[in-house]
Amino acid sequence: MRKQCCSSLIVAVLATIVATLRAADPKPWDLISLAPLITSADQHYKSFEVAGVIQAGQKIHFRALYRAPDQFALYLCDEVDKTPILCFINRNTLIYDAVRPAVIFYEGCSPQFSIECHPGNQLRYQWRFSGGADAPPSNFTVDIRSFFQTPGKSDEVVASGENGFRITRTSSRDILVLTYGADWVNKNLPPASGTGGKLVCDVDASKTCPYTRLQILKDDQKNPLFSIDKCVVNESIADEEFKLPDVRQIENSLTIMRLPAESALANAEGLVIMLRAQLVRLAARNTEMRIGLKLPGVPLIEGQTKLEIDWDNVARNDEKYSKALREYLGARSSYLK
Repeated sequence: MRKQCCSSLIVAVLATIVATLRAADPKPWDLISLAPLITSADQHYKSFEVAGVIQAGQKIHFRALYRAPDQFALYLCDEVDKTPILCFINRNTLIYDAVRPAVIFYEGCSPQFSIECHPGNQLRYQWRFSGGADAPPSNFTVDIRSFFQTPGKSDEVVASGENGFRITRTSSRDILVLTYGADWVNKNLPPASGTGGKLVCDVDASKTCPYTRLQILKDDQKNPLFSIDKCVVNESIADEEFKLPDVRQIENSLTIMRLPAESALANAEGLVIMLRAQLVRLAARNTEMRIGLKLPGVPLIEGQTKLEIDWDNVARNDEKYSKALREYLGARSSYLK
């Protein structure tokens, strides 16, 4: 009964807000006050799906899904050809290692995934997984509310569609995107930053999640450094989204390495593998990047001045693995349905 009362109260509040916004031009604060904190730790969220793009050395599509009480799925894939780099479904994780090449399969994982903006316009996009008795509980969090905690130079609101509005916050401070919260990334990849920047959000108060789109833009560019292009809450999600296809489908054509999740907890190997896969695939397409390239977990041999990588062999293997992984996971790895 208490849950029903809370749900009815939320619906009533949203209805009142919609009526108010329709009756008058909303002020920036009217829209900012609707920014949600979406988290699996909140019992009012029975399900959600959040998907978008982040610049992490290259563009990476992310798609995070949650269904109460304990079902999680996360997909990270290359923006260029939609190759899955990481797939987490409930307690199983697949990571594509383009260097070995192999698909690393971890069993018994607990995932954590978060998107939040820290004071000073520092966007932190983080994922990790761990295993063992001391592993923290699984949690997905997307804190849209936090994007407005650093004061902006100006806020502008314009009408957009029948029930919608667009709020644009212009900042005088640099926007800094820190991926994964990992020291190695932030030291070795130039952060996506610019002089000033804009936060652009589409808001429709008639939706269960009023914030339907969010973008972070440099002042001088149209392509976003970061975007949330899909954000829905408390809607039905198909059962198949939380079921990992049988790994035996790809065991005959690809090298599969099975590891316990405790090994990922001990040495953060999963993070290293994924970063390495991103960099190798990016360098395979951009020859200039190969000069002075450093790969996490791959130190230079004494006397070497650069990594000795057979890029032709990398390209051949990547074509094979990319095709097989896309077929294995199908369209679910990308939010671009």
